[in-house]
Amino acid sequence: MLIDNVKKLDNLKDTGRHKVNQTNLYLRVHANAKTFEYKHKKNQNTINWITIGKYKDEIGHLADAKSLANDIRKNLKLIFQ
Repeated sequence: MLIDNVKKLDNLKDTGRHKVNQTNLYLRVHANAKTFEYKHKKNQNTINWITIGKYKDEIGHLADAKSLANDIRKNLKLIFQ
């Protein structure tokens, strides 16, 4: 299930990672918090998870998380060219 709006985000209770959009942004649900993470693949075998911030504490809006993930993606693209 793709999390594409705030209502789905707020109501999500299942622990684990849930895809937010098509650009590798995920919401990780913990027992007591929700954090946004960006999934970065260096190569076929290496996946790095970059924590962007806690939902509602550090990132108040879904649009902010998407914007930060987009910035991370662009910067990583420049680094690994």
